[in-house]
Amino acid sequence: MNNKYLAVIVFFMFAGILIAPFYTNLPFLSTFTAYITSFFWFLIIAVVGFKSLLSIFLVVLYAILVTIIMSFTVNKTFILIMSLGVISAIITFFATGMHKNEK
Repeated sequence: MNNKYLAVIVFFMFAGILIAPFYTNLPFLSTFTAYITSFFWFLIIAVVGFKSLLSIFLVVLYAILVTIIMSFTVNKTFILIMSLGVISAIITFFATGMHKNEK
């Protein structure tokens, strides 16, 4: 798939996250912070490299933090927003050509 189309998909996902709370009853701050946090967290993991010990530690730390947050309340939209952040981070990783520098 062309890199421009992937960038457009990520842009529409981000725009959807920004616009959705104004037309639904979703709280803006929790949806935006969940998306941005998961996006940058997994983008850092992708940049570091999937095979390094630091990335494994970051994935485990992310899983622990999400488990702690979900222990208070389980929210399906929160899980959806976080997974959209992870998907957009992976798409951004491949759309910008960062995967070509990985050994």
